[in-house]
Amino acid sequence: MVKYSMKINKKSELPCWFQLDKYNILNDLNDVDLESQLKLRIDLFMNLIRLNPWRPSDESKYKQILNNDVILKVEYPSNLEDGVLDYSLSRTFAVEGFPWIYGYTLVKGLESRGELAKGQNPLTLEPRLAYGSYSVVSQKFYLSAMETVDVSLDLKHYTDKEIVDDIKILLPKWRNELKIKEPPNKPHTEETRLKKVLHYEIIPLLDLKIWCEVNKNEITQSVYAGALFPEHDRGDTEFKQTIIPFLKKLISGYFRY
Repeated sequence: MVKYSMKINKKSELPCWFQLDKYNILNDLNDVDLESQLKLRIDLFMNLIRLNPWRPSDESKYKQILNNDVILKVEYPSNLEDGVLDYSLSRTFAVEGFPWIYGYTLVKGLESRGELAKGQNPLTLEPRLAYGSYSVVSQKFYLSAMETVDVSLDLKHYTDKEIVDDIKILLPKWRNELKIKEPPNKPHTEETRLKKVLHYEIIPLLDLKIWCEVNKNEITQSVYAGALFPEHDRGDTEFKQTIIPFLKKLISGYFRY
């Protein structure tokens, strides 16, 4: 049984970094960016409750929450140059640029099997390039006239429709990043699939739950309801019967937005 160090019974006892109005910025995000922000929180929360040691990136995300940064950013290792993001394509959880380091690993595998003589490959594993996307690095350092993009698709966890929807959103971003002229007739983004995430204040709820897990605190359901829905008559019962089951579906891995 979890032993809590503090039980939060009043809104005034919530952490000072929590300000609900700061989360209004989430309403301006598109589907891909909103889903990304949601999943960053879910990953962080699940790492906590599974008792796995946090990675440096987890620590970074938690510090951002404490700093009241609603739009979390994924930070690269500190030994990388500041310009590393210049070498990465825009990405989602379903679609991302093919990492340059994968190409390096492939070459090393060929070398170990004797299918490629050592020293024959032109790859350079510099920190600023290792975490970059193959297409971006190739265009900037090798093939300046390159007109293709190499990507990695998560076929196991995402449906065909989800992958196609993400690609439609990423295409104009890739064209801009690779400086490849965009043709006419831009694809139209579908209406958001994440209305309930916004309506039920799931992201600020997750931030509070992450804070509770780190500090071994417990917030009562009435405080959650009052803090997240101050202008609505939502009490413990609706929070327990509606919001919490929806959150559980989100973190279960089976729910599709």
